[in-house]
Amino acid sequence: YSHIVPLGFILEAICLSIALSQNLISLKKEKEIILLKTLIEEEKLRKKTEELKESDRKMAEYKLMALRSVMNPHFLFNSLNSIQFYISKNDKLNALNYLSEFSQLIRSVLNSSIENLWPLSEEIKLLTNFIALEKLRLDDNLQVDFHIDPKIDPDELIVPSLILQPYVENAIEHGLLNKQSNRILTIDLAIENNFLICRMEDNGIGRAASKKLKNDHLNKHKSIGMGITEERLKLISKDTFLSVNVIDLYDQQDNGCGTRVEIKMHLVS
Repeated sequence: YSHIVPLGFILEAICLSIALSQNLISLKKEKEIILLKTLIEEEKLRKKTEELKESDRKMAEYKLMALRSVMNPHFLFNSLNSIQFYISKNDKLNALNYLSEFSQLIRSVLNSSIENLWPLSEEIKLLTNFIALEKLRLDDNLQVDFHIDPKIDPDELIVPSLILQPYVENAIEHGLLNKQSNRILTIDLAIENNFLICRMEDNGIGRAASKKLKNDHLNKHKSIGMGITEERLKLISKDTFLSVNVIDLYDQQDNGCGTRVEIKMHLVS
């Protein structure tokens, strides 16, 4: 009978086995509880991060709206000056024509004040109205060539509102206005590698000469429109790719002969 295992030893082994099993089950439950707590904390953190991102997005959106609210009166004020000029000359026909274009521009500007983004067709409409006003103001001594790539559907593409007009205004006010004749501005819209490219080129006096004129006249005023546009670009670029490259143009004698602006935006539709 020496090979027979004592009953007490068997019972002790069974009890030890049961205890080990209970400990393993308890450890497994603890791990599951820890994992569940970790998942809950991660979900809370994710939601908090999303809330912060949404808050930042809304703050940026409100700031963009505030910037546009400052910018819109800026170039509308210039238009009102031109209407006043025609009235003072008793030029009723041009004053009426100007008011007609001005009313259309007002509608576009009001829309841009509400929307951060809008169809490219709306931006083109606003540009067209603004250019028409500038041509009237300059007695039609301004040639603007507007080219749109046939691949572009202006109603489908979405762009930041009022993003191109400040550059057109800047080209006219600081480049072309200082020329007596042959004022030419070319605007090209094209699609390249899933980007909307806008190229604006004027044959004005160039940035260096324009800056010198300002200094000679002790005019330290910085363009409000361009300053606000630069601030808007910083905010917009946080959400979508948008870049602006300004190139100074020179003739063979190394004299400034214009400026080219290239705006590159990721396609949104």
